[in-house]
Amino acid sequence: MDGCVFSSSILNSDSRTESAPLTKTSVTRHVISLSTATTTTSTQVSQCASCTAMDTSTMDENLLETGDILVRLGNARGPFGIPFSWLVMKLSRSLYSHADLTLLENGTVYVANVGENGTAKITFAAWMKEVQQHRYAFYRVPIADKVRLKSLIKKLLKEDAAYDYTFADPNKHYCVEAVACVYERAGTRLCDPKPLKDILSPMAYWFVVPINWLVKKLTGKGFDMKQPVYFVGNEMIGLLSSPLIVKLYARL
Repeated sequence: MDGCVFSSSILNSDSRTESAPLTKTSVTRHVISLSTATTTTSTQVSQCASCTAMDTSTMDENLLETGDILVRLGNARGPFGIPFSWLVMKLSRSLYSHADLTLLENGTVYVANVGENGTAKITFAAWMKEVQQHRYAFYRVPIADKVRLKSLIKKLLKEDAAYDYTFADPNKHYCVEAVACVYERAGTRLCDPKPLKDILSPMAYWFVVPINWLVKKLTGKGFDMKQPVYFVGNEMIGLLSSPLIVKLYARL
């Protein structure tokens, strides 16, 4: 299944905006144009667009814009206290398991965080306090429609759906799905979901299958290995493989 499988009643209440085909070349041109911008923010973003590890003290939250993507190692747990976030990170061959979106309002940077307790609007400072002992990174989609994104992020927060641990419930969200689908509704497709069975390595697949069977047997819940899912991934697969995103900052 290609495209956004997110079926939130609120996000789907708007007609989808189709965007022109986007290529890595078009993104590169846009990033280059940032270097000639006269505003301080655009110039600073251009300077750190290819950074992989900057001193934390140089990362000013004033550089962030609505719709920036924040990724980190989450702390969600599944049935029986299973370290859900850690497993997602390892099995999807990523450094991260969780993704959020930024929202600027009245000069303050907020984060729309889809987590275990629903979708919450927290300050960027609170987000940083939570992740300061873990790896995290910030990304931007330079050609995104910021006005449209802001409207959709607000709708995501208003809906405040429960977390979808099965990756298949149309009435719930999970974090990377929310990020990818907000962008798609805004007219920019970052990536397509992939079936769980295609994400896992052969060794990981045969490790997950019996555990998944046992969890289904005991709780009635589990994963459909053919279900397409969104995941953070890396430069080769998943959200972070999109040629449309630019890395602003990373703490590894």
